[in-house]
Amino acid sequence: MCCFSQPIRSVSRTRIFGRLTEQKSQFVAYQMRYKSDYANAMILPIPIQQPSKQRCIRFIDLSGYPQFFDDLDKGFPKSKKLTKSIASESGPAKDRLKVHKVGGFEASFVPTANHFSKLDRRFSIAKDIWKKIPAYSEYGFVVFQLHELDGTPHPMAFDFDTRMTDATFLPTIHIHDGEVHQRENFDHTMYIQNPEIDLAAGDYQGHKLWDLKSGWRRSFAEAEKFIDLERAQGMIAGHLRVHCKIMKGKFANKDQIISRQKLQTDLLGSFAPLAAPISLTLCSAGLGSVWLLNRRGRLMSIAATQENRASNEN
Repeated sequence: MCCFSQPIRSVSRTRIFGRLTEQKSQFVAYQMRYKSDYANAMILPIPIQQPSKQRCIRFIDLSGYPQFFDDLDKGFPKSKKLTKSIASESGPAKDRLKVHKVGGFEASFVPTANHFSKLDRRFSIAKDIWKKIPAYSEYGFVVFQLHELDGTPHPMAFDFDTRMTDATFLPTIHIHDGEVHQRENFDHTMYIQNPEIDLAAGDYQGHKLWDLKSGWRRSFAEAEKFIDLERAQGMIAGHLRVHCKIMKGKFANKDQIISRQKLQTDLLGSFAPLAAPISLTLCSAGLGSVWLLNRRGRLMSIAATQENRASNEN
């Protein structure tokens, strides 16, 4: 997401990573290139579990892994068709929010929009602006103070207790000038990990099948092949592949919420037109039935998992 506390001159090459965990938490890593004329801060709304707990967010210092996103990019082949067109005031010291030193940042967690009054005004967005986005009335906010007026800082990263336990949340809404516009220019590359999308994608090979109708592409191998897991500090699941999507152009100004169900629907819809010709080719070689049976087995496994989850919730 690109929400800045002060007007920003430019921001580009935004890269975001998200991964849900089995503990009902989610990892987020965020990096961008920017230029500002003022002391500024990046503010990320997050769908925190309510009521929020004291340790509902855990900051992760990636200053020792500044090339985190560069390494993620190594999991994807280069292609020409990667884009989808498309003076400070504060309250008394005792009332201020806790500030954490996280690598090259000073970071704070703001439980609700009302609590921005306890943060230095240079690094806040007025409550009246958040009121224009009613959905954020039950969100928390992560604030990273930017110490330079321009550059590409190391990735900001954290893990938080999410209430969206069946969807990956990627903060992409823009607030660059103190206003919330309906559409904004995006220059975003998004990365997610999800075991169920790996099952849905199966074992297809070849970059043509990575460029799915949904816009998501799959890494050529498991993440452990191209990511330094130790320096990633648990953010990356080494045994899973990474899925990538690029948004470049003008889009609706909103966050990206990638539900597991929608991912599976998009993937299956993308492969449906390919299934017939591929299966015919394989059948001529005596392998079509094996491919179809394996495919059917994977889909039945996914359906059974979803049915069991729904049964347990009821």
